[in-house]
Amino acid sequence: MKILEALLVLLEMLLPLMMLLPLAMLLPLKMLLPLKMLLPLKMPPPEWQDPFSDLDYEELAHNTCLPDLHHDMEFILALQEASLNDRIGLTGDALKCLCNPPRRQPEFESADIEYGVSLFQALEHSLEDAFQKTRAATLTQHPEDEIPSLT
Repeated sequence: MKILEALLVLLEMLLPLMMLLPLAMLLPLKMLLPLKMLLPLKMPPPEWQDPFSDLDYEELAHNTCLPDLHHDMEFILALQEASLNDRIGLTGDALKCLCNPPRRQPEFESADIEYGVSLFQALEHSLEDAFQKTRAATLTQHPEDEIPSLT
C-alpha cells in the first residue's frame, strides 16, 4: 500500500513534466520507482510569517484619506503607545486593582446577590431583556428574594 501511495505522489509531482513530453517518450513505470528515494513523500509546510509584521501603522494612518478610517488608525496608534504608567489614565486604587486583579471568587453579602451575579454571567451573551425577564420570572416564584437588577 505504501508503494502505491508513493507512486501516486511521484506521479502528481511528475505530471506537469509528463504533459510536456510526448506519450512515447515517457519512462516505464518501473524506472520511476527508484526516484521515490530521492524525493520526499510530503513537503514540509512553509514557515509561517506574520503578514502585518512589516506594516507601518503611522504611515498608513498618515496616508488614510477617509475620515472614519483616519480616526480608527489614530485610535490604533494610541492603543499601541498606551501604558499603565503613562500618568494620563487610571491612578490610585483603580490602577492597583487593574494591575493586581483578585485571585479568588468574590464573597457576596447575600445569596440573592450571588444568584443575580450568576444569572448575569449565565446570560452575558444574551440581550439585557433576557436577564430582566428571567429575573422577573424568578421573582414571581420567590417574591421575597432581592435579586439585583441592571437598572
